[in-house]
Amino acid sequence: MDHLHWLEAESQSFLDAASAGSLDDPVPTCPGWLVRDLVGHLGIVQQFHGSHLARGVTDPPDGTRPSAPTDDGLLEWFATGADRLVVDLRHLGTTTPAWNFLGAEPATTAFWHRRLAHEAAVHRWDAQAVRGRADPLDPAQAIDGVDEVLDTWAPVRWGTDDHPLDARFDLELVDVGVRRTVVFGAGSRSVGLAGSAQDLLLGLWGRRPLADRVVDGDASLLALVDQP
Repeated sequence: MDHLHWLEAESQSFLDAASAGSLDDPVPTCPGWLVRDLVGHLGIVQQFHGSHLARGVTDPPDGTRPSAPTDDGLLEWFATGADRLVVDLRHLGTTTPAWNFLGAEPATTAFWHRRLAHEAAVHRWDAQAVRGRADPLDPAQAIDGVDEVLDTWAPVRWGTDDHPLDARFDLELVDVGVRRTVVFGAGSRSVGLAGSAQDLLLGLWGRRPLADRVVDGDASLLALVDQP
């Protein structure tokens, strides 16, 4: 999959949406944030993770993150960082050793091609929703986003000591004819969810209520996945 294509396109669409109105407009899907906070967050994520990948090692970076400007230079700062990120990731490819915060394997830059593409996509949706015109995600992109939650985030964030491990989640992506399942322990408690790939992805990221997508099983299990 061409994650860099998605990263580049979603970052530009995010920037277009952020530029289309006031930076002081609230972001309903990120309670307490204004558009300027959203721009600062995505810009810092992109620039910080872009800065440590060229080390070519799997040891964690020192954690020093850039600061987002608070003046009218915010959008230009974001655009410069987003462009540089795509160039750097293209140069590094997908096999360069790289640390990631989830301990996912293989520990290479492929993780970041995918992670940063989906980070940009969800926040693009946030920004466009503020402007009242959130464009749909490409179906293949949405499927891959659901898969990222299930194969990368779920084992780390759902299977913790605070969460019961005896659970099964069955997802049916009805618009693309795809089914996905993730099981913890014996999976004796289960819940089935159905919806479009985009709706389920946005639900998994807390942008839409997953309870609306339950078709059978124990809906109380959704408390485990309120935010991966």
